[in-house]
Amino acid sequence: MDTRSRCQELLHRQKLSRKNAAAHVMELLDHEFGIQSQIFSHSLLAVQCRMQNKVSLHDIQFLIADEKKLIRTWSLRGTLHLMRTADAALMWSALGTEWAARWGTYLNQHVTEYEKQLVSEAVLSSLSDGPKTREQLKAELKQSLTLEPALIHYLLSSWGGILKDLSYQRMVIHGNPCDPDIAFHLTSSWLRDRPDVYHTYDQVEALGLILLRYLQAYGPARAEDFAYWSGITVTLAKKIFKNRSADLISIGDLYDNRNIYRTVATADVPTVKLLPKFDPLLLGHKEKFYMESEHYKKVYGAAGHVHAAVMLHGMIAGTWRVKGKKVDMRLFGDADEGLRAELRREAEITASFFHQSSRLHHADG
Repeated sequence: MDTRSRCQELLHRQKLSRKNAAAHVMELLDHEFGIQSQIFSHSLLAVQCRMQNKVSLHDIQFLIADEKKLIRTWSLRGTLHLMRTADAALMWSALGTEWAARWGTYLNQHVTEYEKQLVSEAVLSSLSDGPKTREQLKAELKQSLTLEPALIHYLLSSWGGILKDLSYQRMVIHGNPCDPDIAFHLTSSWLRDRPDVYHTYDQVEALGLILLRYLQAYGPARAEDFAYWSGITVTLAKKIFKNRSADLISIGDLYDNRNIYRTVATADVPTVKLLPKFDPLLLGHKEKFYMESEHYKKVYGAAGHVHAAVMLHGMIAGTWRVKGKKVDMRLFGDADEGLRAELRREAEITASFFHQSSRLHHADG
């Protein structure tokens, strides 16, 4: 499979092609399984990029806060994701073990099991009285516990800490990310009308179901890619591929599910696309076949940061950022005037999106 064909296929499966955009947010999240959401405004742009029609902030807020059909919680790779509530049980069954066995073990390098348990119980007790922001929890725990304030701050820091621990245990969940100050809730309170979130799958079964969804949105792909995207080990990913072999087909040395790889017409692939930070396309494969290796560090930065990217003809060709009321692009090479005109139009659309969403804070969880 040549690189051009694979890039075009990926854009099509990612619903970035003209003929495959999603009609509804729920359809898109069903397809993607989750969209990374450290910076909430950028995850909304990732949604908007893949939709047939404009999606408003009110639409997203209604699905999260009113209908409880969407949640924002720690998921794949131990990172915040926007995803369907209907997928919560599948996700927690698949990834809870990974958090307990691998991702969460760094806490043990800094705190004792007793301290973790003490803070966990205090957080749950506090949230039983009602939702609290992270700062409110810190203030309350500093008053109620005899632990060092620095330790409480560490366990309730913005990267997750004990809140992430409790999240993977299905006990704590983010509230409405559209609020200026995000509150944390007991899962049993926020999703009290959704008992399905407590359904338990066997981990291998859950990962097998997620694999088929992954290949639908990112395939063809290798076990190493599935491990990279999900955060599980390559050994476990290979086991899941083997267990699901009857559902997969081989395309050279890559694998797909029964949604068989096809040739996507070049005309269906957008010439220009501005992808937000942490866009799903940029996180789906270990091998970055859609960009020149010399530019890797310009997009994939330190501490897991993934910069917003300019895509031209299916290949990453630069980065961009919001600067005031405009979008500032930095291409890796030259572009002719016709292409620059398209880039300017796309930049104006993206700048308008951020201007209209300017009241959103850059939520980090």
